[in-house]
Amino acid sequence: MLPTRGKNMALVRKAAKAVSPSASGYSSFSSFDDFPKSSDANWIAMTEEEFQRREEFNRQMEGKMGNITKKIRSTDDHISRIKGEKKSLRAHREALKEQILLLDAQELILDKRERSASERKKYMR
Repeated sequence: MLPTRGKNMALVRKAAKAVSPSASGYSSFSSFDDFPKSSDANWIAMTEEEFQRREEFNRQMEGKMGNITKKIRSTDDHISRIKGEKKSLRAHREALKEQILLLDAQELILDKRERSASERKKYMR
C-alpha cells in the first residue's frame, strides 16, 4: 500500500506518476465509501484489478529501488578505492620526502668534501 503522508511524499507521488498513472493517485478507491457496494456484481473483479495495479506498481518500484541500491554500492566502492589510493599516495609522498632529505644531506656532505679538498689544494700550492 502506498503511504499517504510523510516528509517526502511529493517525491514519492512524482515517482509513482512516472511509473504508473493509475497508481499515482494511490488507488482508484480513496476510501471505503468509494468502494462499490456488495450488491455490485463487478466488485470482486474491480478489487482484483486494483490489487493487480498495486502489485505491478510495487514491482516497478522495487526494480527502481534495486537499481538505486546498485548505484549506491558502486559509488561506495568507488569512494573506497579513491580513499585507498589517496592513502597510498600520501605514503609514497612521505617516502619521497625522506629520499629528498637524504639526497640533500648527501649533497651537503659532498659539497663540504669538495670545499675541503679545494682548500687543501690552495694551501699545498
